[in-house]
Amino acid sequence: MDGNKLTIKNPAGGEEKEFKFDRCLWSTDDSHGGLKTNTHVYDDLGKTLLNNAFNGFNATIFAYGQTGSGKSYSVEGSANDIGLL
Repeated sequence: MDGNKLTIKNPAGGEEKEFKFDRCLWSTDDSHGGLKTNTHVYDDLGKTLLNNAFNGFNATIFAYGQTGSGKSYSVEGSANDIGLL
């Protein structure tokens, strides 16, 4: 990941593909630096969406990613690490 750009490489052929998103948040481990916690996700996305919802605007968060990548955890959280909800 580089900012909001994700590059993947096909291990068989070596070709690379780039994808750009509004936000890319690394949450797997801290081996690449910049690990994002649920608090960071809330500060970065949740506060603005919540304020807009309180002001009468519809708000949606669409979490897309591989199975097991932490989408539900970011939304639901746990007792010690609250999620967006």
